[in-house]
Amino acid sequence: MSRIRASVLTDLNLLRGIGDLGGEFPTVAHAVSVLAEQAQDMWKSYANGAPLPGGGVIRSRTGEYARSINIRRLNAFSAEVYSDLAYARVIEEGCPEYDMKKMLDSSIKVRVSKAGRRYLIIPFRWGTPGSVMGNNMPKSVHGWWKGKRERSHITLHTSRPSGTGIYDMRTRRRVTVDAWKYKWGDRLTGDTLDQLGHGGTKLGARMAGMVNFRKPGGNGGGAHSKYLTFRVMSEGSTGWIRPAQPGKWPARTVSEQMEPAMEEILSKALETDITSLVGGEAS
Repeated sequence: MSRIRASVLTDLNLLRGIGDLGGEFPTVAHAVSVLAEQAQDMWKSYANGAPLPGGGVIRSRTGEYARSINIRRLNAFSAEVYSDLAYARVIEEGCPEYDMKKMLDSSIKVRVSKAGRRYLIIPFRWGTPGSVMGNNMPKSVHGWWKGKRERSHITLHTSRPSGTGIYDMRTRRRVTVDAWKYKWGDRLTGDTLDQLGHGGTKLGARMAGMVNFRKPGGNGGGAHSKYLTFRVMSEGSTGWIRPAQPGKWPARTVSEQMEPAMEEILSKALETDITSLVGGEAS
């Protein structure tokens, strides 16, 4: 797994060659712990939306990125603050432009149209206003759904052959994927979006066709709704290009900001421990 590090407490000339002697250098060992915690706090503050020096801001929907920032003690004199989260590297270093239609080359859920073109139906989930999941619908749309609207639901769980045409090597049969049949209820139409004040907007275009799957409560579970829109990704289409994302460099920023104070604090801590050690030997 790729690990992003804020290497603020490693490779210090000051501590090279001393070895793992934490018991004889307690002030240094304690300073390392304190500095690691300070670095962790600084990195988490950036992960939670504090402005970076260059003006960038990390927008986290769930707080998972901040929670992934942990401390690993390497020895008495070094530690690392790190994140093992899969997308931490993208936040740190950015990523180039990417054609999401490459999914059509690898997904077993791909379908094939009558014209012979591969395509996928992609569901997008919508949160209610204020939800931490992001991609939230406006209050006006949520209010419309809270009226007497017919919900959609699944009527049959079945399967269909994968549009890839691949066969299972063990069974020699076509690979199949899950499929469902639905009874569709109300949809959020263009006319309704016009009435709610979202007609002709990018947000309105994204919400067009929204449906609500309502699962009733019972048997120990609570009722809940899923609000979904569906879009078709097909080969040859001009869309589905994820733009390049520049790196925000929060871990590197933490390292750079911590280094000057770190050198000074560890130098003083080492001086304190050496004075104590020499004094103890002399006595």
